[in-house]
Amino acid sequence: MVASTCKVSNQVSLTSLTRTPSGSIYHQDLKNIFSVLLYCLDLHDCSKRQSILSKINLKKEYPYTFTLEQAIQTMKRLYIKLQYKSTLTIFSYEINKHLSMELLQIFYFAKLLHCPADKTCKKIADKNTVLQPTPKGLAILHQFCLKMGIPDIEKQHVPKILTTEFNTMQLLEFDRHSRTDQIIHNYHSDKLIFIRIMGPIMNTWSSKNGPDSIKDLGSILKLKSKFKESNLYSSENANTNPLQDGAAFLLYLRKRQTDGAPEDENDGLEANDKETTRQNNLHVSPFHHRFFTNPDSDSHCQYYVSDKGIRFFKEKTVAVNGTNVTVTNCFSGKALVQYLMDCTNLMYPKDALKIATIFLSSGLIECKTYGQDIFFPKKNALYILTEKGNQIVKWKNYINSIQYDIPCTPFSNEFHKDTTSFKLVLKDPGLKYLFRNFMIENMSVENLDVYDDIVDFQKKNSVLKKMISLKTREKTRYLEEIQYDTVFNEFRSNAMKQKKLTIYTAINKLSEYNLSKVYSIFSMYISEDAPNEVNIDSKLRFEVQNYFQAKINFETTLVNILDLKMSIDVSNEQESDFCLKEVKHEGEVIEPPATPPATPSSFFCEEAQLWKVIPQQPPTLALKMCHIKKMSDSECSPTEILFTPKLKFLDDVSVYFEEIKRKIYRIMERDSFAKFLESDQFRENKTL
Repeated sequence: MVASTCKVSNQVSLTSLTRTPSGSIYHQDLKNIFSVLLYCLDLHDCSKRQSILSKINLKKEYPYTFTLEQAIQTMKRLYIKLQYKSTLTIFSYEINKHLSMELLQIFYFAKLLHCPADKTCKKIADKNTVLQPTPKGLAILHQFCLKMGIPDIEKQHVPKILTTEFNTMQLLEFDRHSRTDQIIHNYHSDKLIFIRIMGPIMNTWSSKNGPDSIKDLGSILKLKSKFKESNLYSSENANTNPLQDGAAFLLYLRKRQTDGAPEDENDGLEANDKETTRQNNLHVSPFHHRFFTNPDSDSHCQYYVSDKGIRFFKEKTVAVNGTNVTVTNCFSGKALVQYLMDCTNLMYPKDALKIATIFLSSGLIECKTYGQDIFFPKKNALYILTEKGNQIVKWKNYINSIQYDIPCTPFSNEFHKDTTSFKLVLKDPGLKYLFRNFMIENMSVENLDVYDDIVDFQKKNSVLKKMISLKTREKTRYLEEIQYDTVFNEFRSNAMKQKKLTIYTAINKLSEYNLSKVYSIFSMYISEDAPNEVNIDSKLRFEVQNYFQAKINFETTLVNILDLKMSIDVSNEQESDFCLKEVKHEGEVIEPPATPPATPSSFFCEEAQLWKVIPQQPPTLALKMCHIKKMSDSECSPTEILFTPKLKFLDDVSVYFEEIKRKIYRIMERDSFAKFLESDQFRENKTL
């Protein structure tokens, strides 16, 4: 039940997930649903209190697990309420069994989940299959919690699994196109990604190798939660951990990012307790297994850290056309795809194949057992670094041992301190990748994030305006053809009406996306208690906050596109993929039902990000309902009646956001960009 003091600013219900032009679900939607699912499951370590019955049956229980059936039941009603001081954010999804299975399979193939009882399981099918989040899955959840400010929200718990040694992965992130969801890259960014994948030195696998050293990322969230609970105390208090002080905590994080050494929450305690600290720092990942880290293993998940790079073979012999071929210092095609799926934010294996193919076509790697035209993700497809690839990764000891005499080629003739502009940094994927990492290290990445989010909103809002213009042109064309074409038949009429309906559906989707984006930007970066507050002047912030907290009058409507489809006599009886049930209101109190309404015909129902603003006085409820068909007698078209208030609101917000974007751009250009040009990251990578 939502508190009666909250005013709903935007509410949408969709019957299907938004998909890319190629039919795939957007990466960000997948990450949000997965994070909300894990949060709602509220996993615990039940292995320590294993039942007597399970011991008798010799059935091992694993920590932080759930069954396929539990996940499907939970996905019927996913709900998170994040109550800030002045805003309320709600994530709510209702997903039926068919789509739940589709999503869970995607999560499994994306290496977000694995089966701890059967590490080589390739596909989940049985409802009793036990599943556990992988290091990659926990990294996705970790990012979600930090972005939404969950550790800083009172009475909001951080998932316990994130504060354990299961949480060790730092993902390699790929930027994506806002419309197509395709990876944005160029030759410069490809080389930077290649360096990260290959690691700082050759990571040669051996069964005698010990476990990879891990960074206890969970300690950061653990300390942040403790800081939230103990913020009344001063760090000068001898009985208080100095890491619970805000300034000390920031220094702690900077130190973590600088030296990369595993830390523990005891680091700020008594200096004489060295032995305890040393023992606590010897972390071993629960995912470590001597056999399943073998690149030839069929284990579903193999990597639990990303900073070591892909695993190489010192020497590997495979049979090719009946002949044994031995290759030294090589890796398999399977190992490269495995690393990309385990250690990056990719969700589809086809994207991993594309990236591997780019490395092959760019001349960074070469295959010694197959042809050079196609990348083969197989165990017996062995690859080595080319001379060009070796020069890029800069493995000094390895390069010196084979005595390559190749001069270093510049990263780009443009990329020098005196000629590189900030505009070029934001435009070039490679430079932007370096700049983002620099901003993360300096704890100001929220400036870049809000800038990118506003740019994305502006692009989508421009597309929305073009759609409205297209709708108007199609209406004019339809009326002209009816008036002047004497042979204008019913078939052509229905075809044009179907086209109008398609445009109308797209307008509905995009307008709701833009509204959600607007409130997301406001809540995350600009509101009074924004978890990722950006540095803009107080006057502009106050104006934006006042505008968002004012009463925004969206004409109250109830629209069902399925009814609209019948009212315009479209012959196709197939159910629409998109059914909008929308309620807009001015200053009303919403008391939702204790249980969600049944929607048996819905394929997917999402109430994504309901942004709620607390009004000064309890408002009164006033709803008016109208049907599209009944609005046909109005001077305005149905589209104008429905969308004019929204477009006016979005246009007004665009003015504020443009000013915020301009100020953030100047701040980054004046401060962050100047420091970036002097940073080691820029100096070391401008001459790859």
